Amino acid sequence: HVTVKDVNEYIPQWGEEEYSGQVEEGEVSDFILRVIATDRDCSPTFGDICQYTISSPDQPFHVDQHGVITNTAPLSAQESRSHVLSVIATDCGGKESSPVLVTISVLPKCQTSWADVSTSMTYIPGTGPQPIFPAAHLTLCPAVCPTAHLETTLTLHTDHVGVGCDRDTYSLASQRKMCGASSQAVELLPAQSEETPWVNNLNTDLGREAGPVYQFDGSNGAVVPQRIVNHHFGNEFTIATWMRHERKKRKQTKEQMLCLSDDHKKNRHHTSLFVRNCKLVLLFRREYQEEERNVFKPAEWRWNVPQVCDNSWHHYAVSVSSEGVELYLDGELFSQDGENTEIIDDWPLHPAADLKTTLTVGACWHGSDMKMKHSLRGYLAGLSVLPGKREHSEVLKCLVQCSESLQL
Repeated sequence: HVTVKDVNEYIPQWGEEEYSGQVEEGEVSDFILRVIATDRDCSPTFGDICQYTISSPDQPFHVDQHGVITNTAPLSAQESRSHVLSVIATDCGGKESSPVLVTISVLPKCQTSWADVSTSMTYIPGTGPQPIFPAAHLTLCPAVCPTAHLETTLTLHTDHVGVGCDRDTYSLASQRKMCGASSQAVELLPAQSEETPWVNNLNTDLGREAGPVYQFDGSNGAVVPQRIVNHHFGNEFTIATWMRHERKKRKQTKEQMLCLSDDHKKNRHHTSLFVRNCKLVLLFRREYQEEERNVFKPAEWRWNVPQVCDNSWHHYAVSVSSEGVELYLDGELFSQDGENTEIIDDWPLHPAADLKTTLTVGACWHGSDMKMKHSLRGYLAGLSVLPGKREHSEVLKCLVQCSESLQL
């Protein structure tokens, strides 16, 4: 047998050319950083690192046998923002490494806070965008609490609260004009006057400069005169309105916003927009055509829209065309899928002799009973019908943009 005795040939080598760490002032940390050295000798006697030593004199730091560096006393960032140490590793045979530099930064006592945030500002109308907090700075404390996600919320508060908007400077009619809305749209809930007798018995929500807001209490509705709008809306049309509505406490029955139905004998609904079970529903029954008398086609669209029952103002616009039906919610096209939209097919409406139609808002006229049913409990404003064409999507988006807003 031949025994080969190891000789301590090599000195320890550092894993990095230099090391750095940081500690918050006033803290005594049990771990700032770790330095690591290795030795190429084969035996544990000479190949293991038995000691780490700080060779720099009078430093408030300590390094243990595993290379972990800690501070032995609280540090002050005002006295020194950084400390430079020289550390030596020694193997179990007594050979020392070359010194490695270790820089430890002392962080000022950290507090997460905003700085230079102004509490007020002056804005001159018509001067365009203006920075709100141009010098704002957020101080974070990554050493104490690493930041994985940051979220801030800005809210604009003004004195008035209008229909779905923060400012009442412009009436709903003015907003439509400024947004380039079609002049052919017919307002079904105009301001009360001698020329609009059908709304004069409705309850109005006073204090609204932006336009008339009508309150429906679940028992009232209004019949729109035939002269106001042709009851044949056409193959293309748009129904738009502001609405504020909350969930019913009792049985979830239909609540009609707009309804076109038989004037007597029957209760057929030709076109209606209503709320049921916190869903917005459009019913649009096609007129009878001989060549399509036995053809099923989409006739009812049910959108699962939580906003319908959140008791806040929202703008709804339903556009109908030969290509289908689109819902715009607060100016944005509602993405329809199998989860939030249900489409029901039905037969066309067969002609009935001597029957005309009645157009109502806030409820639906039932011709067989000669009275209103399915009354709405909520608020409506700016209810309009654009017959024969669809309103442009950019107009619908513009209508919900407030005069005062935060653009980030």
